[in-house]
Amino acid sequence: MRWIATVALAVACSAPANRDVPANTVQDTDDTNPEWSLLENAARDPAALGPLAEYYQQRGAWDEYSAVRSEMLERAPVKPGLAPGGPFPRIGLPHEPGAARTILSRWLDPAILPELFEPTQVTQRELEARLHARGDDARLADVLCSRLHFAEAAALYERALARDPDAPRLRARARDVQRILHGR
Repeated sequence: MRWIATVALAVACSAPANRDVPANTVQDTDDTNPEWSLLENAARDPAALGPLAEYYQQRGAWDEYSAVRSEMLERAPVKPGLAPGGPFPRIGLPHEPGAARTILSRWLDPAILPELFEPTQVTQRELEARLHARGDDARLADVLCSRLHFAEAAALYERALARDPDAPRLRARARDVQRILHGR
């Protein structure tokens, strides 16, 4: 019993004391993480979505891969014939655990957007429409980020923070969006 208490205390003392960010939030201060620049490029240039999708696919981050591929299909010009890219899993399908958390998973998370992970499929566009109709700026910004629409989300986070300036998760996500839009 004493050993368990000692281990728990050691873990608690070694954890970073950042009370500004909720526990389920990924804290990525590693500026060398290539995902930051891939997201920044994708925010500026739709042609950069391919490398971002490949990044997630290589890591087995299937929900993120699905989100990027969905966005690629939505932005693809309409042409006769088959849609480019072939089939890919929808967000929320059960898959083997093991993929490390990603920056995009800060928004694409069952705790943040549970509707996307329910057994009955709800697309990001459908959830976006529902939240827009409700005027839920914070959650709408989360959905827009999950769709890689960071510029639109930035304004919504600002409005949400004006109403609730003491919301640590909103502040953290707004900072993430600014980092993606404007670099470091």
